[in-house]
Amino acid sequence: MPASKPRRSKRDPELVRRLDEVRQMMKVRRTEAERRAAATTDAVETYLHAAGFIRQSLAVRDQRIGGLRRQIEQLEREHEAEAARWRARQASAIAAMRELGESDVGIGQLLELTVKQVRQLMAAADRVGEQSMADAAHPEQDTTPGNTLEVVRAEVEPCPQVVLNVDESVDQSLA
Repeated sequence: MPASKPRRSKRDPELVRRLDEVRQMMKVRRTEAERRAAATTDAVETYLHAAGFIRQSLAVRDQRIGGLRRQIEQLEREHEAEAARWRARQASAIAAMRELGESDVGIGQLLELTVKQVRQLMAAADRVGEQSMADAAHPEQDTTPGNTLEVVRAEVEPCPQVVLNVDESVDQSLA
């Protein structure tokens, strides 16, 4: 019989200890990796959730802004129409002064307007009168309310707004 070798344990205690350490280290690494993966997933979910709320918020904001812009446009149209009506009244006041024999120069001095502004107001008022007569002759045409007065507004240079014989209701509407 061959000489027997001394029996060694199948596993060296140092080897067992090192393997346990490696297993423990791998377990810690896996746990850390799982924790990082879970934290990353939570962060991505939070990010996407916030992005959804941002999109919703922007859509609501854009709708509100659109509504406010429409309101502003409506207010501007109303103001334009009201200002055009007052300019038409100014033009009729100038026309009345002309009919009383005042010259354009005299009217301009009285109202602190240039002769050019006086003539522009009169020309615009004449066009409004002609357009009103044309509209009356052709009632089937579609006209926008205040459209005839827009001519006065668009064609007269800005000038000091002087109103003759102003009553209290006019002062309140201009305020």
